Amino acid sequence: MLSVAGKLAADNADQLLDHVHRAMCCEWLVLDLTAVEFIDVASMNALHTVNARCAHFDVRWSLVAGRAVSRLLRSCDRDGVLPVSESLTAALASVQKLPDWRATTHHVAGSR
Repeated sequence: MLSVAGKLAADNADQLLDHVHRAMCCEWLVLDLTAVEFIDVASMNALHTVNARCAHFDVRWSLVAGRAVSRLLRSCDRDGVLPVSESLTAALASVQKLPDWRATTHHVAGSR
C-alpha cells in the first residue's frame, strides 16, 4: 500500500510514478490518496499511467480518494476508468479478491 499526503502536482507526479513502478513486483497495489489536499490534471494523467502500467504488469490495484481527489475524479474520470474504492477496507478486499465483510450477508440455518 502506498499512502500519499499533501500536494500532487506536475512537479511531483513523476515521483508518484517512480514509487508505483517499484511496487510493480507485487500482485496488488492500494494507493491511499485520502490525505491529498491538492491534485492537478498532471497528477490525474499520472493516475491513468498507473492504471495502464498495472494492467500491463497484471497488478490488481485500487485507489482510495479523499475530498480533493474525488472532486477531480468527478470531472476528469467520468467514465470510471480508474478503480476507486470507498475505503481502505474495500480497496484491500477488491485487490486481494476477498469479499468485503460488511457487504456480505450471512444466513444462519433455519433463519430464513
